[in-house]
Amino acid sequence: MFGPLAIAGTVFLALYAILFVSILQLVISRPVKEGIGSRWFILFFHVLVRLASQAVAIAFGVLVWKEWQLLVVYLVLAVEGYFSLVLFMARQLVWFEHHAFGTSWLAPSEEEISKARKARGGEKRALWKRLLGGEGGVMPWIHWLLIGANAMIITGGSLLTSGNSDLSTSSGIAGAEANWSSNSNLQTCKVLRAVGQSIFLLINIGLAASLASCAIRYKNSMGKWHLTLVPLVVAWPFLAARGAFGIAQAVDDSLIYYNPAIYDKNGLSSHFVLVEYLAATMTEWIACALLLSTRHFDAPEPIEQKSDVESSLHAKTESHSLSP
Repeated sequence: MFGPLAIAGTVFLALYAILFVSILQLVISRPVKEGIGSRWFILFFHVLVRLASQAVAIAFGVLVWKEWQLLVVYLVLAVEGYFSLVLFMARQLVWFEHHAFGTSWLAPSEEEISKARKARGGEKRALWKRLLGGEGGVMPWIHWLLIGANAMIITGGSLLTSGNSDLSTSSGIAGAEANWSSNSNLQTCKVLRAVGQSIFLLINIGLAASLASCAIRYKNSMGKWHLTLVPLVVAWPFLAARGAFGIAQAVDDSLIYYNPAIYDKNGLSSHFVLVEYLAATMTEWIACALLLSTRHFDAPEPIEQKSDVESSLHAKTESHSLSP
C-alpha cells in the first residue's frame, strides 16, 4: 500500500530532482582541478544522498516491516544529508572570508599556507599534525567533530535493532514490538544519538557566531552588506531547527522510527510523517536551496584592495588641493 511515508517521499524526490539538475550543471561547469575537493561537490553529495533517501522512503513506505533493513538505510542517509549541509555552510563561509579578508580563523588561505611552508624551508607539516590539524585553523577539528558525531548517531540508530526480535525474519509489526520491548540498549541509543545531534547543533551555533562576525566586519569595512551572506544567514535558522529536532528525535519515543506505537495499518502514521518531513526533510531542502542560490553571487571585493584604491584617490585629491 502507498502509505503516507511513500507519498511524502515521492513529493520530496521530485523537489530534490529540481535541485539535482541545478547543482549538476554547476558541478559540470566547474574546473576539473577542483574535483571532489570543491565545496560545491559537498552540496552535490547532499542532493544525491537525499535523492537516495527519498527513494528508500518510498520503498519502506510501501513494504514497511517486510523489508525493515530499508529503515536502517534511510536513517543512515538522513544523517549524511544533514552532515553535508553543515559542512558546506562552514566551507562557504571560509571561501567568503578568504576573498574578502584574505584569511579566516576557520582555515588559512592558500597564500598563508604557502608562506608558512616557505618559513619551514618548503617542508610540509608532520603527518600527524596534518591529519589532526590540517594546515591550521579550526576547520580540521570541525571535520573530526562532525565525523565523530556522525558515527555516534549511526551507531545509536543501529543499536535500536538489537532487541530479541524476529525482525530478520520479516515478522512485521509483531517483530518490531518484540524488538522495542526487549531492547536493553534503548538508553544507550538515545544517549549516543543525542550527543551526536548536540555536536551538530553546537557547531551550527558556532558557525552562526562566525557568520555574524564576518557580516558585521564586511559591512563596517565596505559600508554595505554582501548578497552572498544573505542566503547563509537565512539558511542558518533552518539548519538550527533541523539540529534541534534531531536532538528531540533522539530522546522522545514518539519521534523514534523503531517505536511500533507510531505505526498503523498503513505503516507510519500520517501525524508522524507530517512532523518528520516538516521538521527534518523540509528544513534541509529549504536550507539546501538557499545555500545553492549563492552560486549566483560574485565573490566579495577584497577589503585591502578597496582600501588601497581609496587611499590613492585620497592622495590625489590632497595633491590637487595643494596645487596653486
